Formats: sequence, C-alpha cells, structure tokens
Amino acid sequence: MSAAVAERLHALDALRAVAMLLGVWLHAAIPYVEGVPPGFWAGTGKEPAALAGLSVLLIHSCRMQVFFLVSGFFTAMLVARRGAGGMLRNRALRIGLPFVLAMLTIQPICAVVWGVGYASQSGEPFARVLPASVLGMLGFAITGDGRGPGMWHLWFLYMLLWLVAIGVGVRTRVCATAAGRRA
Repeated sequence: MSAAVAERLHALDALRAVAMLLGVWLHAAIPYVEGVPPGFWAGTGKEPAALAGLSVLLIHSCRMQVFFLVSGFFTAMLVARRGAGGMLRNRALRIGLPFVLAMLTIQPICAVVWGVGYASQSGEPFARVLPASVLGMLGFAITGDGRGPGMWHLWFLYMLLWLVAIGVGVRTRVCATAAGRRA
C-alpha cells in the first residue's frame, strides 16, 4: 500500500465540514424564503428575507454535488486500501445502517412534525394530514409531482447506496474485461 493511499486528506475533511455547516444554514433559512408553498417545509410563513432566498439558492446549487464528489473520492480510496469487499462492508456500515436506522426512527418523528406544520399552514385538520405525511416520509407515497417514492431528507443516503452499487458493478465489469484481454 502506497503512502499516498494511506494518508488522511484533511483538506477534504474540512471541505466536507464546511458543506455540512452550509447545510445547517440552508435548512435554517428555508422558512424565510419567499414563496415556499405550504407543506414543503414544516415552518414557513415567516417574514421573507432576500438574503435568505439568495443564500438558499447559492448553497443548494452546489452543496450536495460537493458531498457526492468527496464521497466518490473517499470510496475510491477505500477500494484502493481495502479492496471492493472491504469498501462494501465499510459503506454498508457507514451509509446503509444509518439509512435503515433513520428510516425507522427519525423519519416517523419528522412525519409528525411535517404533519403539524402543514396542518397549521393549510388549515386542514391534523388527523387528515398525518396519514399522508407518515407515508410520504417513510417513502411509500408518491411525491406531489409524481416522481415516485420520496425518502425526503434521507434521499442522499439512498442515492449514495445506489451509486456505490453501480460503481462496484462498473468496476467489476471493467476488471473482468481487462482480465479477459490479458489472458
């Protein structure tokens, strides 16, 4: 194993931390963005602020792309260090397990919070809003625009799991093709 593969890249850890902090700001600023429809965010209807809208637009346009890029880089480093099997075990523990646990714990709590928020914003009774909110947050309901099941705030973990699976599949195919050519 080369020294370059084993060395920790602190600058990328710092980049990931900055992206996380920007995410905290983004989520705190959404209630102050003008034109957010009822139900999109649990607490809207605040006095709009132009800076909030601009900051949400700028941060949202690049933050998750940075996360996915850094994740791909770290995943490639894991493959180089531990092989595909070791990387899959690591990603299952670091992405898959938190995803499943959050779907069982955090998502139902968020469903109730979103249901209360939507009911207070729309004037609909909470008892009528809650079932759709619970199903939507658990990923079992079709999203409002018909795109399919929503994972709401866990969509990025769901996508990372798919990207890891696709990446392993592509890597396996490329390695098999290269081995066939050498034989």
